[in-house]
Amino acid sequence: LNIPEFEVVKQEQNEYYYRFTVERKELPYMCTNCGWIKSEHDKAEDVFRVHQIKERTVSDLPIHSKAVRIVIRHRRFKCPACKGTFYEWLDSVDRNDKVIKRL
Repeated sequence: LNIPEFEVVKQEQNEYYYRFTVERKELPYMCTNCGWIKSEHDKAEDVFRVHQIKERTVSDLPIHSKAVRIVIRHRRFKCPACKGTFYEWLDSVDRNDKVIKRL
C-alpha cells in the first residue's frame, strides 16, 4: 500500500477489487480531550486502553486497474487521567472522508 502509518492485517482480492484491512502501527501518546501525555515512567494501569474498534472503509488509488478498498480498524481509546474516550488520529485520512488523502 505504501502508507507508512498502517500495518496490513488482512488482504483479499477478487476479479473486481483489492481489499486491505489495516491498523495504525503506533499507539497514541496524548489524550485529545485533556492533553494528558503518556510517559515511559507511568505504571501499567496508566496507559491508554482500547475502548472500541470500528471498521471504516475508504477508497485508494487503483492497482492493476482494480479498485482498492482499505478497511481501517479505527480504535477508540480510554484515557486514564480524564476517563474520557477519543479516536486515534489518522494522518492519511481526514476526519469524515471516504478516500485516502493521496486520492
